[in-house]
Amino acid sequence: MSAQNRRFLHTAFASIVFLFGLSVYHAAGQSIHLNEIMASNNSTIADEEGDFEDWIEIYNSGDEPVNLSGFSLSDDYGNPFRWEFPDTTLGAGNFMLIWASNKNRRQPGQPLHTNFAISASGEEVLLTNAEGERLDELEPTEIPTDISLGRQPDGTGSWVYFDEPTPGASNTTQPLEDILEPVQFSHQPGFYTSDFSLELSHPEEGVTLHYTLDGSTPTTDSPVYSGTIFIYNRSSEPNIYSNIPTNYITEGVRAWMEPAANQKKGIVVRVLAVKSGHKSRSSNATYFVFPEGNNAYSLPVVSIATDSSYLFGHDEGIYVPGQHFRDEDYDTGNYYQRGDEWERPAHLEFFDESGKQVWSQGLGLRIHGGFSRRVPQKSLRLYARNIYGESRFNYPVFTDQSYISYNRLILRNSGNDFGFTMFMDAAAQALVRHLDLDSQAYRPAIVFLNGEYWGIQNFRERLDRHYLERVYGLDPDSIDILTFATTVEEGSNRHYVNMRNFIIDRDMSDPQYYEEVKTRMDVENYLDYYSAQIYYGNNDWPHNNIDFWRHSVPYNPDAPKGLDGRWRWFLYDVDRSLGYNTEADYDMIEWITHERSPANNLPWPNQLFLNLLENQSFFESLINTVSDHLNTAFLPERVSAVIDSLKAPLEPEMEEHISRWRNHGSMNNWNNWVQRMHNYATDRPGYLRQHIKDHWPVGEEKQVTVEVSNSDRGYVRINRMDLIPSIPGISKDVYPWTGTYFSDVPITLTVQEYSGFQFSYWEVGDEQLYDNEISLYPGEFSIVRAVFEEQQIFQIDPFSISDNYYLFAGWDSDQPAGTYPGSMAFVYMDEPDPGLDAAISGVASGSYDFSSRTRINGLGDDGFSFINTTNPEGNPGYPGTRLGGAVLVLDTRNIPGAEVAWEAGTVT
Repeated sequence: MSAQNRRFLHTAFASIVFLFGLSVYHAAGQSIHLNEIMASNNSTIADEEGDFEDWIEIYNSGDEPVNLSGFSLSDDYGNPFRWEFPDTTLGAGNFMLIWASNKNRRQPGQPLHTNFAISASGEEVLLTNAEGERLDELEPTEIPTDISLGRQPDGTGSWVYFDEPTPGASNTTQPLEDILEPVQFSHQPGFYTSDFSLELSHPEEGVTLHYTLDGSTPTTDSPVYSGTIFIYNRSSEPNIYSNIPTNYITEGVRAWMEPAANQKKGIVVRVLAVKSGHKSRSSNATYFVFPEGNNAYSLPVVSIATDSSYLFGHDEGIYVPGQHFRDEDYDTGNYYQRGDEWERPAHLEFFDESGKQVWSQGLGLRIHGGFSRRVPQKSLRLYARNIYGESRFNYPVFTDQSYISYNRLILRNSGNDFGFTMFMDAAAQALVRHLDLDSQAYRPAIVFLNGEYWGIQNFRERLDRHYLERVYGLDPDSIDILTFATTVEEGSNRHYVNMRNFIIDRDMSDPQYYEEVKTRMDVENYLDYYSAQIYYGNNDWPHNNIDFWRHSVPYNPDAPKGLDGRWRWFLYDVDRSLGYNTEADYDMIEWITHERSPANNLPWPNQLFLNLLENQSFFESLINTVSDHLNTAFLPERVSAVIDSLKAPLEPEMEEHISRWRNHGSMNNWNNWVQRMHNYATDRPGYLRQHIKDHWPVGEEKQVTVEVSNSDRGYVRINRMDLIPSIPGISKDVYPWTGTYFSDVPITLTVQEYSGFQFSYWEVGDEQLYDNEISLYPGEFSIVRAVFEEQQIFQIDPFSISDNYYLFAGWDSDQPAGTYPGSMAFVYMDEPDPGLDAAISGVASGSYDFSSRTRINGLGDDGFSFINTTNPEGNPGYPGTRLGGAVLVLDTRNIPGAEVAWEAGTVT
């Protein structure tokens, strides 16, 4: 878009506009228009709850009122009916304000809220009538904070920017001429090996450039650029921000200490472009001049720039004790303040491992954490908001995830682990990433604050409503998140309190009550969560660092995990694990089985767990879950490998980090703490198994060996764990596989067949067992072997109708898996969409009840049915996306005019 076209915009009015990417479509005779839009509302107008939300104004330019029922607004070309108007009428010549807030409110006569928000960086806004005609459109266009984009004259005029918006009224204020383009830098931000002169320029004439070099926000009072800016290595200059005490602790690993030397320093250039009648524009660029150039660091580098008073000012600084510190009370200070009023604007630049700037945007900063707020290096919570320019962090921060957009992030100081390994929490969560748990992604980085080296901090996800929206696709307004006993963070605690009371008030040894509990909480998730915390020896839990959530809908057993309305638990803040605060011999079973928690002398931390332990099924599942994990995820060699994989990227950077903060003491001390984690990995399994035997009647430890006749034909699941190479802790050559279990706690073994093969039987000693799933006591056997064979249709015994008519009477849902009606088999084809040349691929072996989500369901006297679930992963005993049917084999030899009668039901 040229500057000339932009300047033309505010004086050119037409029904169809093709300026700076805007286009308008008018259906003949229509009178409803998009009229004014705000995509970043910081202080212009608040909704009925006091929130400053995005908004869309529409206008009726006609002479008659228009009922808007069935009309829609959307921010998605692919979904024009994303939000529909209720039964409401817009009078002739009137304006209507709709909040683009994600709150999704459609009550006639009440404030209206869409189920989407608008990106300030540019997002389409569509108006569609009930017949599907697009009445009006705003193509993706950047709209800065507290600036609106509106038509002048109303309804039919050109789109222009207003710095005096008029929500719900006529656009009569003076429009801006334009929004300035970004400043142009002669050198790209990043790393250099030698000094240079930086030149600033702007594509428009008459623009004044104001700049700062200390990280502060430039204003019209800042110096005016009039020549080149000298960029050089500032590392020899005295420290400024690094020498500001960030707590008043004077002893121990939490004490603030002055850096051992001058820290490395870059130059942060922040520029404000100003021109009369135009919206000003800020630009940012950080430059590092080091002898090593872009090889200075092996980790990504983050440059954060903000006014120093926002961080270190006595009254408003969030990083210092400040006005809120009370003498000798280290739970106080500015850094313990919370909420919107303690959020500070800043700018972030992210340089990848090659030194290239790949991400740059404005954001809000808050201090993050609990106890760890007092340590010298603070954790920073990062907020993406329209008021800072973008409502998302649109960058793939975590290389092991597919997500490219985040609402909130954390730059963590490693919590209680600050001064020790700097990756203990990351290691604990990495060990269980494959389990049924919500854990936090991790990526370490080097942080520079206002140009000064600030050390290693870890990018982490924040587990909140936005995480659940991104990962599970949940509506943020239909989520309950609780912390501690029943404290509400989002939604309501009513469902949880009812569930807790149900568990406390009833005898959980009764199987029917336990089955009811399983409809209210995801017990498998809970077991994985407890198993991990028990292994970690994390005694900063469960009285603390415990959050749980649910999709606030009625229980739906057919919904995917997380969407079924049951409670699940977040795994987070587990830095006091793996030998940090407790040794390998720490008795975590003792810790979690007190009626009153040893940490706070209250009953609630262990109450749920103790009541569930009364149920034998839950108890056995807990013992086996812990055993499964000790046999795989928590194998000493596997834990040590994870530790080494996380240590390696930090090792080249630790010397400088230690010099900056001095809390680690030395590299030798750091290595000793890492070795402590290795020692824990080696010793913990033996101690934990002994603690289980000390507290519960589980018998003795027994080695169980699982074999298969041919690993190309199928595999075995032990309890909830598949014995396949992709499971961490299981070798590539899986079988024979051996694990340690307890003699008096039965384990469950289930076969899983590969396509074209079928399970034949189990070999347990001299005995053969034919059920797909069996339960065995480890004290009664040592080796179990699953035998598979090729599936052959001709193995079906034909029915000779010379003896009688063939009668099919029905098929029940509780028939054993892998069995079939007489002389019949259920089969699937070798192609997803079989033609006439398709062949039978194999015989189905699943169960026949709907709850198993199999494709074949027994209907009793009504026979059976086939259901196409389109599940590419397949269903138990039936490969995904395969059609099939029932094959009936009849012997009609020597029977002239043979007849087949179906007594009940129809097979289709």
